[in-house]
Amino acid sequence: MIGFHHEKIEVTRSEESLDPVSLKWKDREYKITEIKKVWQDAAFAAPASGRGRPRSWWDQHGRRFYRVAVDSGQTLDIYFDPRKEEWYLSKSWGRPTEET
Repeated sequence: MIGFHHEKIEVTRSEESLDPVSLKWKDREYKITEIKKVWQDAAFAAPASGRGRPRSWWDQHGRRFYRVAVDSGQTLDIYFDPRKEEWYLSKSWGRPTEET
């Protein structure tokens, strides 16, 4: 079953690639075992204030999404919102392993 979230999370990134390597969600640390997919969502073209003109396509900095497998056996969609400079959990699915 898929869980839909909009929860702020803490993410540790690789120094070399800046990709996420672990995350903290609900007071638990998860190690990212695989990055399955990465995509950019440039649909948020309006300025954060909601006022002013939308940015041109070359100046858009939309959310960067990652579909990741974590050591609990779950798959998560997480994203970085550059306007807020924060990470969020978007979706989760799969069952955690018994040791979690």
